[in-house]
Amino acid sequence: MNQIQKTLRVVIITMGISPIVKPILQSQHHVAGIIECAPRLQDKVKKKRLLYRIARHMYHKVRKTPLNLAALARENRIPYYYMGEGSSRDLEDWVKSQNPDLIVVFYMSQLLRKNIFTIPRCGAINVHPSLLPKYRGPNPWFWTYYNHDLQSGVTVHYIDEGEDTGDIIYKESFDISLGMTFQQLYRKAIEDVGIKLLIRALDNIAAGNAPRYPQIQTYSAQRARSIQPDEGNRLIEWEKWPVQRIWHFLRGASKWTNILPKMRGIYKGQSWEIGGYETCLTDRSHKPGKIYAERGKTFLACKDGKIILRHKFSVKNFIVGLFSS
Repeated sequence: MNQIQKTLRVVIITMGISPIVKPILQSQHHVAGIIECAPRLQDKVKKKRLLYRIARHMYHKVRKTPLNLAALARENRIPYYYMGEGSSRDLEDWVKSQNPDLIVVFYMSQLLRKNIFTIPRCGAINVHPSLLPKYRGPNPWFWTYYNHDLQSGVTVHYIDEGEDTGDIIYKESFDISLGMTFQQLYRKAIEDVGIKLLIRALDNIAAGNAPRYPQIQTYSAQRARSIQPDEGNRLIEWEKWPVQRIWHFLRGASKWTNILPKMRGIYKGQSWEIGGYETCLTDRSHKPGKIYAERGKTFLACKDGKIILRHKFSVKNFIVGLFSS
């Protein structure tokens, strides 16, 4: 009897040095190649600026970390491919040349097409930060906060021709506490839950005993579409939402919107820190959704209270902001 294969040849597709890369490198599986998916257009333009790239290089040199995914691949002698044109014939040929058993996807700006995900004998899997079929689409984080959904989770599923519609291997839920920041949610979802599920899936796919459950295709969940930065103010119902809901939303989703104005001067490139909130009768002169500064305190006015804002200084953001203008 032939021994069941215990190690997979894996090709990783991701953007930047995402949290899944190193755990797979440290697993029993062999990384046969790394594909870096091109960012969306607005990020792509930004990263072409020479001074911005110099600033990033300086930061990573000081931190003694790999500058980018290409550098990490070189350090580990892993073939690297920059996916700038989608699921092209060139990418198809490159993937075939690596002879992978499985493709692993996390954090991608476009859908992987059939000519790519059908190449490996075990197909391709994706780590999606929601409890599929809920919040299918590119931005489940934003809509989880927007809908004030206090239960989230992670799903590891096979990739098919739909958008996050493939068969489920594993999923796990967890609660979101009020005021949990996006950074805290990201760490919980990906670093605590997602990586564990992913490595478990890899091991069981290699052993030939991974489960596979079809999704409920008739589920009428809202698609977790991407949003434009200027949509934030239009999406929030300032005259209906209580201050606590707006506070929770901003703690998690402000990075995708322009609800809060950009800082200037020494704080250029920085982001506001969302502090606590106060439920109180508001001054009639305070319009919900506007920022005010009174008695040494900066706050965002809501219909039934105030959200406290603080200046948060980051050396990294300062350097990047200084050189990317």
